[in-house]
Amino acid sequence: MHSDETTSNEPLGTPPRRSAQRTLFGYFSRQSSGTMASRVMGFVRELVTSFYFGAGAAADAFIAALTIPTLFRDILGEDVVERSFMPGVREELSRKNYQRAWHLASASLTWMILGMVVIGALVWCAAPWLVKIVAQGIHQRQVDEGTFADTVQMTRILVPFLMFIALAAFVGGLLYYGFDQHLPYSFAPISLSVGVITMLVLFNKELGIYALAWGFVIGAAFQFLVQLPFLRKRCIRDTEPAYKPTLRFPAGTSRRISRETLFVTIQSVLTKTTEVVDRRVASFLAPGSISSLWFAARLTQLPFAIFAISIARAVTPHLSERIGVGDKQGFREGVLIGYRYNLVLMLPITALLIVLADPIVRLVFERGEFGNRDVAMTALAFACYAVGLLGMSLYTFGSRVCSTLGRNNVATVTAAIGGAVNIYLNYVLSATVLRHGGLALATSIGFTVNSALLFLWLHRHLRRTDSGFTAREFFAPMLRVGINATVAGCVTWLVFTGFVQRVDWLIEGWLVPKLFAVCIPLALGGGVYVVASLVNPVPEIQPLIRRVKKRLRG
Repeated sequence: MHSDETTSNEPLGTPPRRSAQRTLFGYFSRQSSGTMASRVMGFVRELVTSFYFGAGAAADAFIAALTIPTLFRDILGEDVVERSFMPGVREELSRKNYQRAWHLASASLTWMILGMVVIGALVWCAAPWLVKIVAQGIHQRQVDEGTFADTVQMTRILVPFLMFIALAAFVGGLLYYGFDQHLPYSFAPISLSVGVITMLVLFNKELGIYALAWGFVIGAAFQFLVQLPFLRKRCIRDTEPAYKPTLRFPAGTSRRISRETLFVTIQSVLTKTTEVVDRRVASFLAPGSISSLWFAARLTQLPFAIFAISIARAVTPHLSERIGVGDKQGFREGVLIGYRYNLVLMLPITALLIVLADPIVRLVFERGEFGNRDVAMTALAFACYAVGLLGMSLYTFGSRVCSTLGRNNVATVTAAIGGAVNIYLNYVLSATVLRHGGLALATSIGFTVNSALLFLWLHRHLRRTDSGFTAREFFAPMLRVGINATVAGCVTWLVFTGFVQRVDWLIEGWLVPKLFAVCIPLALGGGVYVVASLVNPVPEIQPLIRRVKKRLRG
């Protein structure tokens, strides 16, 4: 990193402008509250799924089937919406060009719908071949011929899920990026979980694993429909223009949208290809490898979505506005705030999750068909995924920063490098004693490499405008947070191994004892981290402390 101190006269650890920090902290608080609610509900959905099916062949079949629609969902849905379409819409709205903003949104939606129809038809027709690519190991097991047929059938059932969830992503993105409607956007995914849980509870006996597939379709439709009233209300009240089918972009935007969409699509393909390779390699390992990776990833994505995605979504609109008004210094400060909040939140979470992987998995999943073998496999994968939480978080943030700059080509190149590292390590680490855990660790390393390359480029880009990061600004917070997180992790490990693990009824008991086995070391470790952050000051934690004090006074 650039070590020249001339770009900043701030003392060590001093945060960027307080007004920007407070504003973004408010955005983050609103976004994370809704995301937490929706992710907790998604967590309940996974609990119900694990209760009925465990981490076995049936769950492997469904997860392999879901891989294909979610691949195209991310490519033509969330990623393109948030990183290609919405930055332009936000810039136009910040300039009060409402008619032009709606024209851009309408053309983007029309092209997305056409793309989804074509992709859905291809997935339906090519389902058997796609399943062989994703989960060839399942196909080659003679005893699992029925499982292979189930995977193909569920892949076709899930095609409407692809359509509905992409529409939900677009409407939600317009609410969030266009009209600052954080709560409808962040709470809407609860509808997906409600649909899945309802189908499992009511039709599990009649439909078996197919109830899970139909639940995702119905839940995605609910997620799309529940957001429409909020969008219609804001359209009538704030801006009169609305959606009008068109394939033509506003003058001067088609080239940029096409270019950025192409780069985002390529980047998404590269990123999701590693997931496909994960499933393919896991299909040749022990039965349950695919589903244990799935359940471990769902656990990892809970803190990732609540904190990392919320940070990225809170900062991105601010960065788009700074670009729209030509405020380079404000843009730089927003990037630093996002980077530092990722450090403050994700490093201690990483330390705590690695130490408590086994009791957390036992608390969450060990019931019904989910037995000791499933716990051991999922806990190993969970710990390996947790290693890469910071890398995943900084990659998510960095890729959105590139989108606001109109430089998705950079994120595409880094995704290619990180994906190549991931795929290579998949085959290397899965051949070790880690087995399926090696696949999770390869993912963590790939994301870490990707995020490091992104921030290296971002620093050089900002340096050309005399606003690059200094070594002190970049590495001092990392060192301080790393020390605090290490202390918290060590205390958590000592409490868990020295007390909790020695009490059999805490580890092998029912729900309440297992809850204590997690909460006791987690609370002590979290408390130590807060105290360490006060002794070894981390400025970004101050707004949270002020808010807690205000609530306590109230």
